[in-house]
Amino acid sequence: MGQTSDRSSFAKARKSAHSLKSSSAYIGAQRLAALCKDMQAAACNCDSTEPAGRLVSMIAIGYHKVGGALLNILSAHEKNGG
Repeated sequence: MGQTSDRSSFAKARKSAHSLKSSSAYIGAQRLAALCKDMQAAACNCDSTEPAGRLVSMIAIGYHKVGGALLNILSAHEKNGG
């Protein structure tokens, strides 16, 4: 039962990483896209949560940095009458 649950979790992680990878690449967040690509590969292996756990932490940090940068861009755009 635990193994099935683990496989399901890895499948969800792989799908989420794929979606975030594509979105990140589209907006030019290449570092975040690369981390998501690594997460996809780690999730495909389904044999260890240790590398995946580190990647999740790194992705979360990157996600917040990209989000902050996007908010700054939007704020500057609005100040300039955009």
